[in-house]
Amino acid sequence: MTVLNKSGKLADDPLLDTKEAAAMLDCTPRTLNEWRRTGRHGDDLTYLKIGRNVRYRKSVLQAFLDKAQRSHT
Repeated sequence: MTVLNKSGKLADDPLLDTKEAAAMLDCTPRTLNEWRRTGRHGDDLTYLKIGRNVRYRKSVLQAFLDKAQRSHT
């Protein structure tokens, strides 16, 4: 999904739909919907509600992945 800012230029922080966000997080859209519905990841996995559409900022998803990174078990 290509997002343009108000001046018609490519946005630096694109918005992804649930399917695209789930692919980035390597989970199913159903899992992502469940996390959103239950608030499982709270403030770490925020989203935008635009009308009936749910969108995730790519930077939020990347920060979520970065926080989940571990160097040992």
